[in-house]
Amino acid sequence: MSEAGDGLNSGRIRRLTQAALNVDVTLGRVEETASQIGVSLDHFKDVLDTFDSTLTTFADTLTALGASIDDVDRMLEQILGTRQGPDGLLERAERVLTTVDWVLTPLTMARRISLGVLGAVTGRSAGRSVTGPLPAD
Repeated sequence: MSEAGDGLNSGRIRRLTQAALNVDVTLGRVEETASQIGVSLDHFKDVLDTFDSTLTTFADTLTALGASIDDVDRMLEQILGTRQGPDGLLERAERVLTTVDWVLTPLTMARRISLGVLGAVTGRSAGRSVTGPLPAD
């Protein structure tokens, strides 16, 4: 029986030894995997830092874009006359043209009258050019 018991103990020792070797290999793989995970986490942290700075730049860009849009809105309000729209713009243009017409009408009438008087004096009909030399009659 002692030989049979020695055979059992010997097989048991072999199995335990093999199990210990398997555990050692497994632990080596776990340590290697943990090390690779650590490297990956360091890389991921770098990526997140870059992403964070990119988001900050993006936020600054959006702020600048918002300010530019506000500037455009203010300019459009000034151009369109405090949000009166195209009708308000047309009314302003009409007022300008009416004022110009009011200023120029007396000048136009004075020119026509002076050309008529000059034509009557020189014998020419009104509306003809008096800028050239007068004919010797």
